[in-house]
Amino acid sequence: MRKVISFSELHPFCYFHNRTVFENGSLHLSFPASGFTIRFSGNGARICFDHYQQENHDPCYVTVILDGKSQRFPIATGTEVLPLEDLCEGEHTLTCLRNNEVRSPELPTFLSISTLIIDGSNPALLPAPERKAHRMLFLGDSITCGWGVRTPPIEGYTYRPQDADVTMAYAYRTAVAFDADYQILAASGQGIVKNCGAETGYRIPVLFHDREYNGRPYNFTEFSPQVVVINAGTNDCGGHVAVSEFIDGAQSFLHEIRSIYPDAEIIWTLGLMGNAYADGLQALFASQQTDAHMHYLPMKALDAKQAEIGGCGHPSIQGQTRCASLLCEKIAALTGWSYHKDI
Repeated sequence: MRKVISFSELHPFCYFHNRTVFENGSLHLSFPASGFTIRFSGNGARICFDHYQQENHDPCYVTVILDGKSQRFPIATGTEVLPLEDLCEGEHTLTCLRNNEVRSPELPTFLSISTLIIDGSNPALLPAPERKAHRMLFLGDSITCGWGVRTPPIEGYTYRPQDADVTMAYAYRTAVAFDADYQILAASGQGIVKNCGAETGYRIPVLFHDREYNGRPYNFTEFSPQVVVINAGTNDCGGHVAVSEFIDGAQSFLHEIRSIYPDAEIIWTLGLMGNAYADGLQALFASQQTDAHMHYLPMKALDAKQAEIGGCGHPSIQGQTRCASLLCEKIAALTGWSYHKDI
């Protein structure tokens, strides 16, 4: 038997990840690692996409995790159907995540899914997984997106979407290590005060307020993280932001986050791709004596001898692993949470 289910019907059975948007009968995946998890009974499933268009005809990649096993698929036209077949008859857990970011956040194109097909002797949806106890928010740039993580350093390298993978980057892996619900809000080239080209348009403090890239405003009551991680400043340096100007911008952003999430542990980390603002950030966090839940976690620069450099000077899987390991240690020390050491 076959059961064709629209997302209007699926919605109550879904566990949504990141700021995934349900609109006009479809699920919109805009931010990296946005998507859904469902549970079903049957022997096969198909994920049916209904929209995708990107500049330069670059495909988008999705990660599909079926019963703990991960696969990666390119989406080029937005009409693809991903078959997941020949399963044992029974209960299954299916997760689908957007794998790479929108290249130009100022001209975003979302990826949308309209329908799920389930096959089996008696195909059925099962109740959604329970919400997780731990919640994390990550704010960042290309490092957080996993830009270049799938390629070794190549002279003259230019971006290829197949080389980016948010599921191999420190933020997603940290959330998985703690079995935490997450939001990952990140875009390559973006900064706090200025972006890498010295423009001041769609910066990280701006995208923080968006439900999807350049979308309508987000309702912050929908998700209350216990831990907030900011990895930002690399592109401000590229945009020639003076130390004093960057620290003023960082302080303003910290105060805004604190006003929205008064009880969260807030961690600012920086340094994998250089840290011209190290002394300023150290002094800023040392001055936050009235807020014992704001923390600065400096990172050493990527080490080529340890194969920590991937595409265009960005972290390789080894560099991302080191960042995730240090961050997990810090979060565990602050919260008392346990985590999987095999990150």
